[in-house]
Amino acid sequence: MKKISAILFVFVIVILISYFGYKSIKKHNINKQVELTLNELPVFSFYTLNKEEFTYSNATKQQTLIIYFHPECEHCQYETKQLVLNKEKFFDTQILMISPAELTDIKQFKIDYNLNNLTHFNLLWDKDRKFESYFGKSTFPTLLIYNQENKLQKKYKGEVKIETVLNYIGNNQSEKINEVFFKTSKNNHFLDINIIVYLFEGLL
Repeated sequence: MKKISAILFVFVIVILISYFGYKSIKKHNINKQVELTLNELPVFSFYTLNKEEFTYSNATKQQTLIIYFHPECEHCQYETKQLVLNKEKFFDTQILMISPAELTDIKQFKIDYNLNNLTHFNLLWDKDRKFESYFGKSTFPTLLIYNQENKLQKKYKGEVKIETVLNYIGNNQSEKINEVFFKTSKNNHFLDINIIVYLFEGLL
C-alpha cells in the first residue's frame, strides 16, 4: 500500500510540474509574440471615462504617446506632472493614458492633475485588463511612442525623464539635430562627436 501511495504521489508531482511548466512556456511564448508585434500600433480596445469603447480606429493620424499608469503610482504621478508642465511641446501628439484602476479613481486623477481641458490627453479605462495582451509585459508607468505611420519608436518601462521622451516627440528630434549641426558648422567643417552620439542613441 505504501508503495502504491508513493507511486501516486510521484505521479501527481510529475503531472503538476508538467502542467505549470506548460503554462509558463505558453505565457512566455505569448509575451514574446506580443513583443514582436509591437513594431506597429496594435489593434486595441479600451473604454473612455464615459464607458464608451475607444479602439484603434479612434486614434488620430498623429504621433501617439501611450502611457500605462495607476493613479496611486508615485512615478506615474511624477510623469503626469512633467507632461502637464510641458503640455505645449505635446500639442501635436495624441496622448493615451490607460489605466486598469477603478473608474472613479481614474476620473479623480484627471481632476487632480488638471487634465480636463487638455483635449489631446485621453484617459482610458482598461476595464478588462487587456493592456499587456496588446503591448507586452508592462510596469507602472510604461511609455510607448509611435510615429505618424504607427511605427514604434521607443518603449520605456518605469519612470523616464521628460527630456528623454521629448527626443522622440514631434519636431523636437529634428530640431535638436539641426541645432547641433548648426553649432558644428559655425566652428568647423567636421561632424561633432555629439551628433554621432545623439544619432546613435536615437536608433536604440
